[in-house]
Amino acid sequence: MAKNTSCGVQLRIRGKVQGVGFRPFVWQLAQQLNLHGDVCNDGDGVEVRLLEDPETFLVQLYQHCRRWRV
Repeated sequence: MAKNTSCGVQLRIRGKVQGVGFRPFVWQLAQQLNLHGDVCNDGDGVEVRLLEDPETFLVQLYQHCRRWRV
């Protein structure tokens, strides 16, 4: 689920995202795209907060997640 905020976007990603290197992958993808924000694990999955326009990030994240589907 994505939620627009006044300074970017906040995403909650649920499912098989803990213990598989998903958080570091998301962080590296954002770094490659020169985006700023943070990513953290919690009891519900992974939360991503981006300060900039997330369109390219979301497209690339979606493409990678489709390849990871089980």
